[in-house]
Amino acid sequence: MRFALCYPDIYEVGMSYYGLFLLYELMNSREHTWCERCFAPWHDMDVYLRENGFPLVTSSPDTPQSHGCSGFSLSYELNVTNVLNMLSLGGIPLRAEERESGPS
Repeated sequence: MRFALCYPDIYEVGMSYYGLFLLYELMNSREHTWCERCFAPWHDMDVYLRENGFPLVTSSPDTPQSHGCSGFSLSYELNVTNVLNMLSLGGIPLRAEERESGPS
């Protein structure tokens, strides 16, 4: 399973959050799981991605966020609006009923 562990803030903030490190290590220790990190872009990159039709990608190896399963780690409630922005940038519908269902 490919899993995008998303942190709804910029890279520098997310990488300093120890909880994200723990979740990343736990996910990658599971058999058949490939976890990649994804962060919210700065405003200028957000604009660039939208203007050029590029999707939000993981930090390495640049996999589109929408490829596989995405999960979010929220360290405080003020970042919840960034979750919606990241879903939009990743090409993932904001409303659950508009998303395709995965394998049963």
